[in-house]
Amino acid sequence: MKRKIWASFEEPNQKKSAMAVPAPGKSCGSCTECCKIVGVEELQKPGGIYCSHCTLGGGCKIYPDRPKSCRTFMCGWLVHPKMGPELKPDKCHVVLMDLAESRALVAGCDPDRPDAWRAPDVINLLRLLAASVGSGWRVVAAVDKRTWLITERAILSDTGEVTPFV
Repeated sequence: MKRKIWASFEEPNQKKSAMAVPAPGKSCGSCTECCKIVGVEELQKPGGIYCSHCTLGGGCKIYPDRPKSCRTFMCGWLVHPKMGPELKPDKCHVVLMDLAESRALVAGCDPDRPDAWRAPDVINLLRLLAASVGSGWRVVAAVDKRTWLITERAILSDTGEVTPFV
């Protein structure tokens, strides 16, 4: 499946491929935030709790046999060369996901740090992305079952609260 590349982070002559690849010089390293924040259907693991196969700071205990969704998953930080180290999930506690089938860029937040998506580096990125995504796409911050739509002008909560950017 061809994935939408976030326009504001794409190099002008960057070749798009069917499968995302890590940006030069980037790797997961000791980061295991996706093992907590992202749900894994094949393992019946809900989002928001660490996978039973995760070794904190060490990675997956079943790496050679991990589910397909884990093998193919790459967070936004990993694939976008312009995202600095401050946006690596183990630093900001937010995993950026491109959900092409839902036409959404989702900032999945660690439920133990529910306001992490509001940190200046993260919210500024989300606002920039909201201003640059294509028609029909949306940028969403999510913590457990709560969601917030991020636009270039405001944050709209799932309860109807509107917080304008100043």
